[in-house]
Amino acid sequence: MNSAPEPAAALRQSLMDQIAAIETMLPGTLAEEYRLSPASGGKSARKLGPYFKHQFWRNGRNVSRRVPVEEVPQLREDIENAKCFKELVAQLDQLNIEHTLALRAAETITSTARAAPVVFPGT
Repeated sequence: MNSAPEPAAALRQSLMDQIAAIETMLPGTLAEEYRLSPASGGKSARKLGPYFKHQFWRNGRNVSRRVPVEEVPQLREDIENAKCFKELVAQLDQLNIEHTLALRAAETITSTARAAPVVFPGT
């Protein structure tokens, strides 16, 4: 296997190091919701909350769960880590595709250059 050109190899290693550094991640989104409390005695309704809801897909179904306020900071970090992971993997994917295409192109040029010249009878 041919080695990658130096800048591409360094970028690939950097992406893999960043991916390896992600220790926690959870898929989904975190929504912040508020509720209105019914007004009593002619007063205006009160805004209650925030309440937090984590939504994600599992086994083809959308799952939703309430999240206690004390879990929100860690959950936000885990969701952001999952997004970052996906972005890094997409970059690594593209880099590997470009590297593979460059290798195949170089192999094609090399094999064409080594091929014996075609000689047609009568020329």
